[in-house]
Amino acid sequence: MRAFAPVAVLLCFSCVIVMNEETSSRDTGLPDAGTDGGHGGGGGGSGGDLDGSIYWGDGGHDPPHGFPGSGQEGDPGTAVLLFFRIDRGTADLAAAEETMAKQLIAALESARLVVSSVTAIDLYAGGSVLWRSIINTQPSVSLADVLRARAAQIDTAPSACTTLGPVDFGRSPGLLSRAVLVAIVEHGPRPQSASCDTLAGAAVADPTTWLRVTPYPIPRAQMRYLFISTSETLPADQMQSACLATAGFPPFALDALAPSPQPFFDALAPRFNAGLPNLATRIDLCEALGSGWQTRANELAKGWSAILQLQP
Repeated sequence: MRAFAPVAVLLCFSCVIVMNEETSSRDTGLPDAGTDGGHGGGGGGSGGDLDGSIYWGDGGHDPPHGFPGSGQEGDPGTAVLLFFRIDRGTADLAAAEETMAKQLIAALESARLVVSSVTAIDLYAGGSVLWRSIINTQPSVSLADVLRARAAQIDTAPSACTTLGPVDFGRSPGLLSRAVLVAIVEHGPRPQSASCDTLAGAAVADPTTWLRVTPYPIPRAQMRYLFISTSETLPADQMQSACLATAGFPPFALDALAPSPQPFFDALAPRFNAGLPNLATRIDLCEALGSGWQTRANELAKGWSAILQLQP
């Protein structure tokens, strides 16, 4: 599996931003679009292949390329967006969440997808980029360390709509990709009900309209959403018992988890899947932190890859 790879780290009393040298800043105070287009691009897939033909701008056939997300024959690879809830409890979850992310990337790559970029974003801070890895670059700091550092700066519980951060992030300059996986990781109570959501309608549009992807919007079949969160049906004691009964679940993470009395993802996933079956998958966070996650992630990645291989 390729290592996550942010290139430069900026640390200060009020911020923790990990970015590529190729990026500078945008109006939120985060790295600018630079040469990779704001979101950090999608890398170059297989990069230096010279294949295909000269085109004359007369509406002829598209240049040949591998299937979306494959990183072959000029395809720019798969972009992964990870939205994390950041609060004081994140510090206790950071190592386990990094492991969960690594296993997800390994699953995608085992399913013939080339992950060309991984971007970690603060779920409740207007889509602020926390950490980014671009293919073939060496990391100077770990995702877990960045999550811990940001958690130390947070004193209040989030209050915004859970999907507002992804919507805000999606307004920024586009990713270079033809396949995008979006994972929302929420370990605490949802601040608002699902009635606040504005993401679902745009996400089921075809082509996708909420996320600025270059060189052009991609069909919804070339996107997948994972809603990885604590229970929205169990009280705290029952949720904790279920987590501890999950094979491989790290007990040290338990104190950072809380169920949500306010339903959100249980209602949101059906809205996504009404537009396309299996567009969104609801996953219990305790399962994703356990030893069975790799197998589950492999199944999800294999199913999506099979669909991507049918796309033009």
